[in-house]
Formats: sequence, structure tokens, C-alpha cells
Amino acid sequence: MISSRQACDIINRNIDSDDVLFRLGGDEFIIVFFGKNKEKVEEMWGDIKRDFHRFNLSGQKPYKLSASHGFSYYKPGSATTVEEILDAADQTMYEEKTSKRGDNA
Repeated sequence: MISSRQACDIINRNIDSDDVLFRLGGDEFIIVFFGKNKEKVEEMWGDIKRDFHRFNLSGQKPYKLSASHGFSYYKPGSATTVEEILDAADQTMYEEKTSKRGDNA
């Protein structure tokens, strides 16, 4: 849980005050971004990854932080359900994990 607290601290420092971070369960978290396009969200995620990397290099703790991410977008007024949004984010996260494995082969 300590690593989750560290990860949440880093994420919260890199998201805007109107964005929301919450724990889905275990080591799964959701960030709800408001009023941001894909490029801005990717930029913010890059900042989060950079700060995870800096934390890991600092040697402050005997563990390292890492994260995979997936994105999904909701268009206000659409009939998209929360489950569909989460499923789409899970799919893009799976694709990212698969591509990372391919890079390491």
C-alpha cells in the first residue's frame, strides 16, 4: 500500500484540480480528466511517467513505481455506459502492455 500512496501522490501532483483520481481496486486507479483532448492527456501521462522514473532513480524506497495506462473518452450526451468506458480503457491498456512486451523481446 505504501507504493500506492507514493504513486497517488505523484499522480495528484501532475493532474489539474478539476481532474479526479480514484482507486478502482487493488492496484488499479482511474483518473477522470475534464475538458482535455487526447494530446493534453498524453502529455500529462508523460509527466506522471517521468516523475515515477525520477522517484525510482532517487533510491528513496526499496521498491520501484511503474504503471500501464489505457484511455477512453466520453462524449457528453452519448449513450455510452460507465462499463463501456472502462472496457475501452482496459483494451487500450492491454494493447500498451502487449506492445511493451514486444519491445523487450
